[in-house]
Amino acid sequence: HLYKMQLIHASQPSSSVVLGISRPKGHNQALISLSKPANEVRMIDLMNMQSHAWFRGHTNSVMAAGFVDGGSTAFTVSLDGTARIWDVRTKQAVMSFTAEGHTSEGESIERQELTCGDVNSSGTALAAGSDEFVWLWDLRAAKLWRLYEELHPASITQAVFHPAAPAVLVTACAEGIVSVTDNTIADIDDSLVSVLSVGTSVSQVGFAGEGGQGLHATTDVHGLSLWNVYSGDRLGQVDDARPKVAPEGMKIDYLVGCVYHEGMDSTGVIAGNDEGQLVFSSVLAQNDSLEFAPPVQVQSQHTDAVRSCCFDSVDGLLVTGG
Repeated sequence: HLYKMQLIHASQPSSSVVLGISRPKGHNQALISLSKPANEVRMIDLMNMQSHAWFRGHTNSVMAAGFVDGGSTAFTVSLDGTARIWDVRTKQAVMSFTAEGHTSEGESIERQELTCGDVNSSGTALAAGSDEFVWLWDLRAAKLWRLYEELHPASITQAVFHPAAPAVLVTACAEGIVSVTDNTIADIDDSLVSVLSVGTSVSQVGFAGEGGQGLHATTDVHGLSLWNVYSGDRLGQVDDARPKVAPEGMKIDYLVGCVYHEGMDSTGVIAGNDEGQLVFSSVLAQNDSLEFAPPVQVQSQHTDAVRSCCFDSVDGLLVTGG
């Protein structure tokens, strides 16, 4: 095995599915966001899989959640059109932002469903994507800071800050465009660092490589590509990674996501099928193509599709949710 992994299964109400998992490096706590009818985020202890905090108040599915300031606060982003900051100790929202307002030309923006989001590493900005716009709120001033109106030609599917550069935001859309922006620059054209053309709707983006110079992107049609964040150069791509990671005699229906091991400077892909079986394969870019190591089946207690995963290279723990 390239990575030493421990897989944990946490049971959730059958009427909800786990939409996302977030965990600070080296912490025993994780946040899991649940779909309808729960519309909530739970904080669980990974050592015993017990819930010990609930963040409730959203009226639609929570699409993104994560810790801020090392775990003292948390953020959530929801299809109800709000993004919130929570006090982990009191489990109460201390800030709430609504995705509505006016364009630069004064046109009214009715409340938008928020589909993705993230808080930067300095805990000073919250970004979220909607059908038409990318929203950035200043958490120090508790107000809208930037509104990117024409950054993407289609619905925003991903919004992720660079782990080491708090001003750098990566966003992706349903038409396969990934934009890297420097949010210290107000003008949208001047703020663009690079633009990557993945080709089809992007389902996940994440960082890899020393200093986060690399970026991995997966698509709704199971494609995978690796890029240089700053130059925009594509390092390797496959249109459908499923055959590449399928063990003999096992069907692979989808990609769950990519993970990066900092100590080994290696990227891997997690894939699965509708019966809940999971596999892992490390991947390497070579001459604009991708080479996959022989897949390793991961012991899983899932009985249905797995929708999210979170890996911490500090302790080698992989957490999956479905």
